[in-house]
Amino acid sequence: MKIIQVRFSKHNFIKNIAFYMMLLYLMGFNLCNLCYSAEQKFPYKCHVVKYDDAWFFNDEDDLALYFNEVDDSRCPSGLQCFWEGEAKVGLTLSKQQNIFSFYLDTHHNFTTTIDGYKISLCELFPYPSSSFEIEKSEYEVYISVIKIHQDTIIKGIVLTSIVGYRAPVKGAKLSISKSKAISDADGEYTIINAPVGSNTIVIETEFFEKREIPVEVIYGVNLLDPIILDNPKCNDQCAEFVSKEIKKWDINEDKIKGLAEAIDALKSAINF
Repeated sequence: MKIIQVRFSKHNFIKNIAFYMMLLYLMGFNLCNLCYSAEQKFPYKCHVVKYDDAWFFNDEDDLALYFNEVDDSRCPSGLQCFWEGEAKVGLTLSKQQNIFSFYLDTHHNFTTTIDGYKISLCELFPYPSSSFEIEKSEYEVYISVIKIHQDTIIKGIVLTSIVGYRAPVKGAKLSISKSKAISDADGEYTIINAPVGSNTIVIETEFFEKREIPVEVIYGVNLLDPIILDNPKCNDQCAEFVSKEIKKWDINEDKIKGLAEAIDALKSAINF
């Protein structure tokens, strides 16, 4: 039996180990660079959505994000291009019964804000190559969706016309849920951080009956129509006084002639 003797070279072994360690280091370095740049650009979690598929959020707003279009013109690996190119993806955001269709790309337009949500394109895979073609069904988009805090601001004015013309009402107390405001000398008010959606604005004053007005609040600035208060608080004695004053000035009882003067007299009498 012939014995084959294998010579073990310590020098070659060390060289091979060093080579593979360097190779792994370079691969890890490149991967780390990719991760680092992605974390720099998007320091929050990105979720993968396959082409022609959807990502359903476990959210109170009943959100779903659909990935339904892709146009990839990035410079394929293995080629030298004059321009790096870009990839564009078509997305659709479904929020409750509202539908928003939009595009994001890898060049400039990689972030947008829709109805209180910031949506960002993190990555699009696979990357084009000169050695193979990519089917649309193979694409996966990495998307980040975060709910952003936006203030709701409601601005308006409280007026009355019982004096014969529209005059501001000072000191009206307005509230929507826990958000409150008081009208100034010009009748103007600003309510901050009211709940978004269908609400009721409550108006209370010293001289007028309480009013409740339905409003639809959205993110940002909400400009409401003027609130007109024409129903003053009045007890029996006050009502009798008003009736006498109307008869005094409205001789033909048509409720038109002299009515403004009667209301002015009433205003003076109750120190309005």
